[in-house]
Amino acid sequence: MNARTQAGQFETYLRSLGDALSDAPAALRNAAIDDVRAHVVEAQDSGRSVAEALAGLGDPEVLASQYLAELDPATVGADTSRRRAERAAWLLQAAGLAVAILTAAFSGFLMRGGGQAALLSLIPIAIVALGLVLPAKYRLAYAWASAAAVTAFAAIVIVIPAALLSVVEYLPLLLVVWGAAVTPWRLSRGIGPREARVWRWVGAAVVALPAVWMGVAGLISTFGLDWTAWVVLAVLLAVAVWCGLGSRVAVSAVALAGAVLLSMPFFDGGFLTLLWWWVGGLFLAVGLPAVVAGRPRESSAVR
Repeated sequence: MNARTQAGQFETYLRSLGDALSDAPAALRNAAIDDVRAHVVEAQDSGRSVAEALAGLGDPEVLASQYLAELDPATVGADTSRRRAERAAWLLQAAGLAVAILTAAFSGFLMRGGGQAALLSLIPIAIVALGLVLPAKYRLAYAWASAAAVTAFAAIVIVIPAALLSVVEYLPLLLVVWGAAVTPWRLSRGIGPREARVWRWVGAAVVALPAVWMGVAGLISTFGLDWTAWVVLAVLLAVAVWCGLGSRVAVSAVALAGAVLLSMPFFDGGFLTLLWWWVGGLFLAVGLPAVVAGRPRESSAVR
């Protein structure tokens, strides 16, 4: 076996060991890899090949389990929670960037703002985008800073007549960026079954709110609803209950519906433009955090 083949075999073994220890603390993962490197060097000094040295260590997943067995389970759980939180922060801030770009278009071209409003909207776009390029260890703190900065921007520009912006245009963005701060924060501290159940039913109540409001308005004849509208409201209420029961499919559907409703004003807004915009932002802010907070089915290496 030539040197290049042995080197490739060695690197493959190290990658497999690192993958098997992906949920372990970084210090332990690095120590395990260093131990393997030292073992191979010692084996080569004694005249054995890389393949023989690795064979003596056994399967990398078995070796990883031996390292993990020496750990305090609470330590592993805390590190895993942190990784999930950092992953959620990146995904939710990416969604926040998409909503910030839509907000710029919405304010500048669909509302009364024009080009000036669109240019001002580049500020929250830059604020949110910065969180996507920061190292993982800074994401959780920056998510709070980003939400606070976007909120301050919205509060300031609405009192400047020349800005031609309204807080109602920024409502979806504010909901999403605050969700991008709160969700990773709770994940980093771990969420027990009871608290998770409370959050699910709070989200379900928020999802049901537009249907309840429209249903009450229809009953008191504020505006008329035909039978198809009542069917849609009934389906929405059923989805809300399904969310409360913890269905991943339901919260995914709510997030998708939010994204679709946010895009509706750009195709067929009419007098319902703001309604689509608000409800879309509400659904996305409820559904997307629930989706990304769910435990991944596969290894979730931090970006």
